[in-house]
Amino acid sequence: MMKKYVLLIIQIFVMGAISAQSPLARTYDYDASGNRLLRKTVTMRSAVAEPDTMEITDSRKNADCFIDQIGRWDVHVFPNPTSGLLTLSFDKPVKKGLYQVFSLSGKILMKGNLAQKTQLDMSAMPSGTYLLEIKIDNLDETWKIIKQ
Repeated sequence: MMKKYVLLIIQIFVMGAISAQSPLARTYDYDASGNRLLRKTVTMRSAVAEPDTMEITDSRKNADCFIDQIGRWDVHVFPNPTSGLLTLSFDKPVKKGLYQVFSLSGKILMKGNLAQKTQLDMSAMPSGTYLLEIKIDNLDETWKIIKQ
């Protein structure tokens, strides 16, 4: 009987901890070509949506640098569009990170390990649209990269 009460108390504690996490909502804005221009992250500090309990994070800092997040890392991808060197930089050191650049047909064109600042030389690639995938820990994010 005591075992059932202990399990019930643990279950209530776990459910309370899960529901206490702040709700997170993300919205995206795209241009006419389908390029992601803006990512807004809204974090609710309370269960009731009130204007003073919301925090909105805007991913657009300047026109040629897109800032996004992968887990606890802020990722800066610039310049996009690029004519040669594409820079990936992170606000914190990256221990286990990988990048891959794909053609739109899915062929892997470049891949490697990430450092806190990584530069990709795309100058030999033809002009066009590519996909950049960044993986850190078990999290990943994909960007559309334009090579001029």
